[in-house]
Formats: sequence, C-alpha cells, structure tokens
Amino acid sequence: MGKGTSIGIVSILLLILVPVSAAPQSQYFTESHENIGKEVSIIFEHDITYLDWLELENEGFIPLRQISKNEMLVWMSVSKTDSEMFNLEKIKNLNENLIINVEQLHLSKYRVLLEPHLPSEGVIQVLNSLNELNLKIISFPEIKNVGGVPASFQISGLLPEGIEINGVWKIEKILETNARNDVAASIIEGGNLEEHKLWSRGINGEGVLIAVADTGIDLDHACFRENLTGVGIPGETHRKVEILNTTLDSWDSSNNSDFGHGTHIAGSLSCNWVDGVQKTATSLSYNSRLIVQDIVSEAGWIPPENVEVLFLEAAENGAIIHSDSWGDNEVNYTERSGRFDGWGREVPWSLIFVAPGNSGGQLMEPANARNVVAVGSTTKSEDPQMVSSSSVGPTTLGTRGIFLVAPGKNIISANSDGVVNSFNEDTSSLSGTSMSTPLAASGAAIIQQMVELGLFNSKKIDNYSSGFTPSGPLMKSLLSLSTTSIENSNVPNSEQGWGILNISEILTEDFFENENNTIDDVWIWDSYQFDGDWSTFTSSRIGSDDPPLESLTKNTWNGSGAKGPFLSTGDEIRWNFTINREEDVRARLSWLAKPEPYMVDDLRLSIITSDGRIAYSNNFDNNGYSQLYSQDSVSFSSNNETTVGINLNLEDLVGVDWIHVVVHGDYVSVGNSPNSIGIEGNRVGFGLAIKGVMEETPIKMDLGGFEEIIVERVLGYTYVGSGGAYEQVDFEDAKTFSWNFEDLPGSLNLRLSIESPRNLSVNLSNNPFGFRTISGMGDAAVLPICSDEENTVSAVNSSSRNWIVQNIWWPPLLNDCKGNHLDFDLDSKILEPPLPLKKWRDWVDENNEQEFIAVESSWDLTEWESPWVEGGLMPERLACEYRFDLQNWETCAVFENNIISVPKTATKFEMKYSWIEVYGLSRTLVVEHLIPQYQIRDYPPLSIDYITGDENKISLVGNGNEKIPLVLLSINRDRAFFESVNESWDLKNLSISCEGEEFWIMGIDSLGVRDFNIGKDAEIFNEDGLIISGLQIGLNDGDSEHMKSMVYWDGLLDNEAGVFLWLENSIDNHEVAVELKSFDMLQLYGSCEENNQRVANSMLQGVFLMWALLTVIMVVSGILAWKKQQDLNKDRYEEES
Repeated sequence: MGKGTSIGIVSILLLILVPVSAAPQSQYFTESHENIGKEVSIIFEHDITYLDWLELENEGFIPLRQISKNEMLVWMSVSKTDSEMFNLEKIKNLNENLIINVEQLHLSKYRVLLEPHLPSEGVIQVLNSLNELNLKIISFPEIKNVGGVPASFQISGLLPEGIEINGVWKIEKILETNARNDVAASIIEGGNLEEHKLWSRGINGEGVLIAVADTGIDLDHACFRENLTGVGIPGETHRKVEILNTTLDSWDSSNNSDFGHGTHIAGSLSCNWVDGVQKTATSLSYNSRLIVQDIVSEAGWIPPENVEVLFLEAAENGAIIHSDSWGDNEVNYTERSGRFDGWGREVPWSLIFVAPGNSGGQLMEPANARNVVAVGSTTKSEDPQMVSSSSVGPTTLGTRGIFLVAPGKNIISANSDGVVNSFNEDTSSLSGTSMSTPLAASGAAIIQQMVELGLFNSKKIDNYSSGFTPSGPLMKSLLSLSTTSIENSNVPNSEQGWGILNISEILTEDFFENENNTIDDVWIWDSYQFDGDWSTFTSSRIGSDDPPLESLTKNTWNGSGAKGPFLSTGDEIRWNFTINREEDVRARLSWLAKPEPYMVDDLRLSIITSDGRIAYSNNFDNNGYSQLYSQDSVSFSSNNETTVGINLNLEDLVGVDWIHVVVHGDYVSVGNSPNSIGIEGNRVGFGLAIKGVMEETPIKMDLGGFEEIIVERVLGYTYVGSGGAYEQVDFEDAKTFSWNFEDLPGSLNLRLSIESPRNLSVNLSNNPFGFRTISGMGDAAVLPICSDEENTVSAVNSSSRNWIVQNIWWPPLLNDCKGNHLDFDLDSKILEPPLPLKKWRDWVDENNEQEFIAVESSWDLTEWESPWVEGGLMPERLACEYRFDLQNWETCAVFENNIISVPKTATKFEMKYSWIEVYGLSRTLVVEHLIPQYQIRDYPPLSIDYITGDENKISLVGNGNEKIPLVLLSINRDRAFFESVNESWDLKNLSISCEGEEFWIMGIDSLGVRDFNIGKDAEIFNEDGLIISGLQIGLNDGDSEHMKSMVYWDGLLDNEAGVFLWLENSIDNHEVAVELKSFDMLQLYGSCEENNQRVANSMLQGVFLMWALLTVIMVVSGILAWKKQQDLNKDRYEEES
C-alpha cells in the first residue's frame, strides 16, 4: 500500500448507515438514512503482512479480516472516493437495492454474525438495514467496535435468501440442539476384544480429568458413587466426580430430553466399578475423574450461548479433554463452531471431542469446527466396519471433517434409572457417534497420561526428557499416529479420518516387558509446553466484563513461558534423527486454526533423507506412503487441514543414515495484534509426533552461502579461490561489478571508489539455521547463521534471500557459511596527506644528511578541507580527527586556529574519518601518512694517525674537506675536548699530561639517541604551510644574527645510557644532546707548559649527579608525605570507630 502496489477492488458488499453513535434502542432507526460505510476487498500483489494491515489503517481503512494470502476485507467510509483508493481496478456492488423475492421468504429465528473488527457505526448501519427489511431484532447487540470474535444477535421475520448486508459476515438459522444417538475399550487399546495390556502398566487414566457436557449423571450408579454405601459429595476428594455443575439441572432425570444419555457417556469416559472389579462397561480410562456439566432440563438441551464457558470451567480446574455428543442439525459452520475453534486457538491446552451425527450424510455442527476431534462410528469387532449411519465429511469448506473413528454400535455403558438413591449397577447398550465420541476421548485420556508420565521421547539433543501437560495440537498428532485404517483403505479420508483409534500403533512390545520402559521410538515436540500452571495462566486472561472468548482476544498472549517456537510466515524449525531401521517412519504435525471467517494458516511438514531425497506432508500414494522426490521443487498445500502427516516406507529408507525433519510456516495470516499467537495474532505453535526414530542428532545440512553479489563503483578486485586460484584486476574506471560465488567460491576483496556511495545487492541460498540481520544495514540485510551451538528452539526462516542496501559508502566484511568472504577496501588515494606533509617529504629528500644536527617542523592547516568537499557528496555526520603516532585523537577543528607542532620523533600522521551510513552503520576509516625523519649526517668509521714530536696532532686518514665533530675523552672520564676537524687536530694547546694519557677518540653516532629543544629564531623554511626550524653546530659561541640557529659545545653527558655531546645556545634557548660513538683509543701526550684550553669540568657528570640526587630527594619526600597522610587517615578511622 502506498508504494506503487497494484490494488484491486474485488467486491463491495451492500452498505446502509445512519450517522448515529451509541444511542438508545429507540434511536437506532430513522425514516431515511444514507450509508456511511461499506465492505471492500483489496487485493495485494504480494502475501499480506502486518505492515500492510498498518498501512491500510494509515490510509483510513479499517481492516476487518484476511480473506486469502493476498486479499484483505476492509471497511471503507463512503466519503472516500474511488480516486482516493490507490489504484482501484474494479468495483462491484451487491444487492444494492435489497430486492426481495416474496416466493423465497422464510419466517423463522436467525442469528446475525457481524464481521470482526466492524466499527460501531457499522453495527448501527447493520441494524438500520435489518429494520428496513421489517425484521424484528430480538436481542440488540452492544453498540461498540466489534473485536476479533464476530459479535452476534438474534432476529426473526421473513428473511430473503442470498441477502448480503455490509458489515454482516453471515446469518444462520437457529435450530434445536439434540443428542446424537442412533467389549469397546479393548478395541481402542489394541485392536482386539479382550486384552488390556495398558492397564497392567498402570496406564488407566490416573491423574487425568475429563470434562463432559450432556444430560447430567446418575451419581449413585456403581460406576461413579463414592463407595458401596454412599454417593458422596462431588469435589477434590470424591472418587470419581470432581465437579458437578447443576446450574441448569442436578440429575440425569427421566423427565429430561434424552434421559440417560449423559450417564452412558460418562461411563464410557470414566466408569470404574465401585467394587474395584474391571468388568463389562469398565472405561479404558477408568481411573480418570470427571467434570460433569448438566446442560439438559425438562425444557430440553440448553447449552450456553457463549459455549466457551463450559471449556473455561474445565480449564480452570485442569481438564484438557472435553466430550460433547450433541449439536444442531446444521451442516454449515455456525457461530458455535466458531466459538469452539476460537477457544481452541486461544487456549491450546484443550481438546474437544464432538459427535458428528448419525444422518449418514454430511457431518453437522459443531463437529465441523476446525480444531475439534470429530469422531465417526464403527462396529465393535476385531474387524471393524464403518457404520452406515455415521455422518461423514467433507465439511462445507472442503476439509475432511472426520478426524478419526471409534466403536459406536451397541456400546455397553452405565445406565441411568433416574432415581437419586437407588444405587443401581445397570448397564445398557446404545449406538451412534454419541457413543464413539466418549470412547475416543477415553483413549485420548490414556495418551495424555502417557505424556504427563514422560513416557515419550521429548528430548532436544541433550535435554532430559520429562512429562508435561500436552496441548491439543500434540494430542491430535499422537492420536493420528494411534490409528489403523479400516479395510486397509487409504487414510486420511473424509469417511474415517486417520482411521480407527488403536493406541497399540504407538507402542512396542518391550514397553510391557518392564515397568520402567519408555516409548523411545516415538519423539514428540509441543510448542505450547508451558513452564508453569497453564490453568491459572488461562484464568488470568479472563476479564469480568466480556464473554470468555472476547476477553482472551483482548488479553493476547505472545507465547512467553512456553517452549515454542511459534511460526510466522516463512519461519521454520529443523531436527535431525537417526532411524531404528525396523519400522516405517511416520510423522504427524498438528496446529490450531483461527475460526471462520478467518483463513486457515498453512504449515508444511517435510522430511529430507541423508541421500538427498525429500517427502512432503499431505502427499500420499495409493498405498498410504509419502513419495520421496529427488529435489526440493514441489510444494503441497495443507488444503485447510490442520493435521498433516508423512509415512516413509522402510524399504525406501535402505542406506539412509539419518532424516532431517522440517516444520515450515508456508503462510500464517495476520491480525490486529502482531507477535501474539491467538485469533488476532500472526504466529502459531504446533504439536509434532514422529514414530520410527532413535536418537536426535545435530543438524546435518548444507549451509547457506553467497550465490551472486552486485556492487556499484568498483575500481578492482583481488580473488583468492578455495582451490588456490589467485587473480588481481584493476579497472580503468569505477564500474558495476558482479560475482557468482557458486561458480567461483573463495575470498573476494573489492576496491571501492570513495567519491560517492553505491548500491550493494546480495543473493543468499537456503540456510537451515536461518539468517541474522547485519547491524546497521537495515532489516533486509542478513547473513546466514552457521550453527545451532546454543541448542535453541526458536523458529527460523531458512528460505533463500535477496537483499539490496542502497547508498552505502563502505560495506562491512561479509561472510557466509560455505567459507566465502567478501571484503571491501575504500580507495584512499583521494585522501591525500595535507600539503605541509607533502612539502616536508620533499624538504627531507633534498636536505637529509646535510649540516643540520636537529630539525623540527610545524604545520599550518588552516587551508585544509575535507577530501569530500570538492565532489559535493559526503557521508552522513562525517567527523574528522587526527593524531601523531599513538597519541590521543584530536578533532580536525583545531586546524582552523592553531599551528600544529609535529612531535620531533613522529613517524606517522593518522587521519580518522567517522560517519554513519544510511541505516545506522557506524564506519571509521583511518588513513595513515608516513612522516620521514630527518637524518643527520652519517660519519663513517675513521682511521686516525697520531703524530708526535714537534707537531703533536691527530690526523684523519682518508677524510676530505668535510669537517667532522670529534671529542677526546680521557680514560678516567674526567676531561674532554671538542673540535670540528677537517684533516687534523693540533693537540699542542690541550691540557694533556706531558707524560701521556689514554683518550677515547669519539664522534657523533648518527644512529644513536638524540634529543633536542629548539628555542627561538631558528626558522630555516616557511612555505605552503610548512614551517621548519633547524640547528647547526657552531665553532664559537656568539650572538650575531647569522648564529641564531647555531649551537655550541658545552660539555659531555656521561651516564649509563652512554656518552652524549651536549650543545647549546643559551641566548636563543637551543639545546642538543647527541650520542657519541668511539672511533679509537690512543695514548696522547701534551705539552708540559701551562694550557688554558677549555675543558669539560667533570664532563657535566656532576650536573647529572645533582639532577639524580634532587630527583631521589623529591621521590623520597613524596613517599614520606603519602605515608604520613595514610597514618593520619588510619588514626582518624580508629578514632571514629
């Protein structure tokens, strides 16, 4: 919507309205009025998501419900013209003039069901439309916005057939509710007439509570009473009946409709003879207990209008199973069918068994509800046959309808005599689906007990398997596994559903050999496995102002506290199993549907074998087995069924090491409460049961990877293939570049132009672990998740992806799960060094090893500009910082007002550019510029001759006219002499003993340590923002102008670090210390006459000794002060204590 999507109007239903708000009933109708709203069906070109729901609301529509994957029914104000409705293609008005055919009028009572989410003005418009037809409104609806459950009210009169009224979902005729009458336990248990192996293992319904709504119960019957001599009071301590709801009636009385029906059904559910003997009429689940809801009186069957109050009472007391052998003679989906379904979707810990009828034709309501278990009827024999009177499917919606069948002919159970204190022990034989339904519910109680005892394998790799309360979907999955087809017919079908209930189908013989044995070849998963008290949680969602179902849709649940996962469209979860190689592999998946008029969610079950074949749910051959395909190229819809299965023939599994099971959300409809799992939600849980597997193992599947990438403005690439291939290519100009990783896997590095942003497109293959979003790249940009190391149970969307990120300057490193790597480098040639640095490099090249002993520089960067300024495009929130070597970063803003001093030891200048990409990705580009160091002149090793006699000088052998600074250092380190020597150094005037002394002959070590401080007036270069100061070695201390950049001999520094020549200019505050190296040691002789040549007094050794001494004194003083402060603090603390 609003993004160029083509939207078509398919139909506009009739609309009539009076502009009236909540008003008294007498003000609902006016003599003349105009419609202010109508229903419009909008078609999208894609599968609808919740974002489309929000977009419709933003455009002024009121979404009512989803009709299909790409079609939404909305309420539109008639003031909105066609031109305002995007690209409406076709508008069709139905029954615009309400033309009535008198010959088709029917006088009766009807129930009007409003569209979900209909606004209050639409409710008033509906009432006006009905008033115009002279229909009597028996019960007025509340004038308010309709919620997720279609609101209803009753009318009577002559109703035209086929009438369609805007805001009305359907109008149904009100009919009378009736019962459905026309050695069973052992057949359900094991397919024969006599054996009860489950009872020998203690599997008899103990701990299970079953609810039944019917004609009541003959409480003093031997199947139910407290003991041999007393009936007892129903309650928590009663042997059989925990709750007896007598709101309408208190006994299965002879003056009630269908007298004895309820007692017979209760006996099938839970008859346990008071004398403890398991004899005829004993229930399969004889140790279960009952909640009995009497809904029949002398006036007939009176189930509550809001039928879910029956299920609420059961849920609040912990009962999951509810048995209902009654309904109207209506084959169409009714409001009651919808409330059965709505309860099931909102409260997943419920399973409602309903008798479909005994007409021999189409099953009737509420057995046609989507989430119930409709139970057909068979004969009672080891070779059962379908009873011809048993109602069958399909439903009017085309689904199978019948879930399974059970014995329903000549069923012997408890008989009511209508007397409250007779203590009767009678039995009677009845037939019909009313009898097969409680027998199936009794079998379900056995399965519930087995789940709660932890007898099935419910591990997730290493987690301990334990019991829990099963949900309706898990129970339906296990029930459909626990069936046998009648006459080897192909099931499931619309006559017998999944077949006749036969619990032995999920058992193995060794289960009965040891009381500690579990059923390890049946693995189960329940999204709704709740960590807590599901009953209390359900009660907490029920308000006092609304019917239970309306309260549940308002107080939505997002699945928190449950095991999960809960699937949205495209989500999936996977498991891997080894198989036991002794039996077929059979899997069943069940989930909960939303009620009509909502669409049914579509989940898909598939199994992938280790040799690469794949089977899909709802795809059985004539032998009842699933076909295995060689590739994932076929898709099978669930066709609105909510229990699907796969049967793999053992013969087809020869050579298969493991199987991979996938549950995929093909499409889950949206609602008004995103991320919730009820009627208004867009997620759904499931129950899964698999027989024929052994151990759950880590997932073994091909992981997802890059297929093709497309990148704009690429300058070149470097490719290193997984097989060792190597290729480096540079382009003349930036171009759009594509790469197919399926053909050329490996590592790819792309060099990107920095002058403008680019679009990046990535295609990714399927990935079993789903995908994760790339931080800062938008919701669409994802990468495959490569493992399930955390052993999570969350759903994932594993389908292939294609995403595009637009206007990104510098994408991050991208890796897939197949070992491919995609990296990006920005071409930083445009990010050139500042001009002063360029000039410095030139100056150093020209002046290295010249006359300067110390050089330093400063940069004037006031003319510097961001490199992106010239092009006019720059990243969002671009920031610039700089630093030398590893100093702290400083903002480039200081360039505007400051001369930047370059540290004298700096070897690199770094500039850091930071920005935020369009989707929030933070990027930092650091560009490093090298700073060359000025090299002082390198003096090679010298050969020195000492000439004695009249001359007394040292001569430099092989040296030209270049002056070389030399130092003579006495061996006892108490005297030193300095001279810049060309060819020779006359020693006559030096204070050297005439008897001879040993001296080190030393020169400047160009590679040694050097430190300096340049004061004022030493500038030697100033051009293009580069300012250079330099010092030279002078011969005589002076203060003339040309000597401003000179430093002079002032002695030596002699310490552990070495011997250093100390040069200074005290007038201009220049100081230089440069390390010396020794050329030679010679015995030198001086004149015995007095000599006034300047000698280094102890070579400034005393200066350093004094400095060291002062330093020690300062450190010691600091330590003593700190110690004294600590002692004071300690004394103060002790005083306070």
